[in-house]
Amino acid sequence: MITNTLKIINLLIFLSLSTSIFAQNKGVCISGDCVNGFGYYRWNTGDYYMGNFVNYQPQGYGALYYQSGKKYMGHFEQSKFNGEGIIFYPNGESRKGFWKNNELLTLERNPYYELKNNLTAAEFIYKQILSTRPAMQMLAPSPDEEIYQFVINKLAGEDILNLIYWQNESDEHFPVPNGVTAAHRFPSPTQTAAIWIKKDITSEQMWSGLIFELFNIQNYLDFQLINNDAQLNKCDKSEFVFRYARLEHKAILKLQKFYTQKWLPYCQKRGFKSDKNYWYASVSTDFDSWIGLYTDKKGYPYYPYEDFYDNIVKHNLQRY
Repeated sequence: MITNTLKIINLLIFLSLSTSIFAQNKGVCISGDCVNGFGYYRWNTGDYYMGNFVNYQPQGYGALYYQSGKKYMGHFEQSKFNGEGIIFYPNGESRKGFWKNNELLTLERNPYYELKNNLTAAEFIYKQILSTRPAMQMLAPSPDEEIYQFVINKLAGEDILNLIYWQNESDEHFPVPNGVTAAHRFPSPTQTAAIWIKKDITSEQMWSGLIFELFNIQNYLDFQLINNDAQLNKCDKSEFVFRYARLEHKAILKLQKFYTQKWLPYCQKRGFKSDKNYWYASVSTDFDSWIGLYTDKKGYPYYPYEDFYDNIVKHNLQRY
């Protein structure tokens, strides 16, 4: 399953800064010159800014720290993010690029991607997953086992040339549709890749969800193409829905193969009892036969992909 909202579809990130950080006027200049110079200003909320000021507003280079743990470091113009900057999130994720009026226009990526450079970060992300989804630990492979290396390499970006971050909770940048057990956000010019797994399911369901999304995210260029076609009115709602579903079926077939060749032998070796239904082992390899089983117009794949399509059309209308 893929998370996709108006913000994601249109590759925009909007951050809540007022025209002037002093508009609310509920803070104090702790030190320095918060009028025209370099100063340290703190709000009563605990958020604070350290950097250059011009006429009471952040102007030039500075850093804005949020009580939530999020922080932005980069260039400001009239209190807004303008120019090169990077935003850090509490989960370890970051976005670096060029900003204009609080809007991230271009996400900077490393053009010289090498898998080995991301392996340490991928191991940290893997530990985050096991820490926040402790049920997965009972089936977790040891570092010398093939499945462990598979997961680490995928998280490190073996297929998509980008790190895949862990998303512990649904939020405005990663809204999770109701009723799904796992979801991913594919990389785009303004979004990093990420995976989310539901909490209140079994350990094996969590593992199947993780592996499925690691396969599903490999289709990110095709998902982007579908969204672009919808934005340009090159496909209608029905075509949009079934193109999405076809890509997910492609990921299911990879999951089936993984289950047979890697997961099932691993479980047998470790003495774990596996449920093949979590791995879509009985799903037909023929797309038409598989998709024909879904007749409820309010269920998959109509939900959530019809909503995704409607969001794209709605945004296109708002642009004119």
